[in-house]
Amino acid sequence: MEFYAPIIIVDASVRYKVPESDKERFEHWIEEEKVIQAPAQVRADDAILRYANDRGLKVVSNDTFRDYEEVYPWVRDKSKRIPFNIIGSKAIFYFK
Repeated sequence: MEFYAPIIIVDASVRYKVPESDKERFEHWIEEEKVIQAPAQVRADDAILRYANDRGLKVVSNDTFRDYEEVYPWVRDKSKRIPFNIIGSKAIFYFK
């Protein structure tokens, strides 16, 4: 069984939506690069797909990214995107 360290990319606006009680932890995750914040004026989808494209990575998402098929034709390849469900405190990944 292989294990991977997740890379989490979020919109810049997430910083303002994090509850006050979690802000310190969120900022710590940013500093430790556990969470990457997309630059201002850049949608997280753009940042995620560029990051994955540049590094040949798969994307864990339920989004099909249809709006990006012209720029990133590989998003049509179902083996490049891993859909998932969260049930309770567990994540179930559907590898193809």
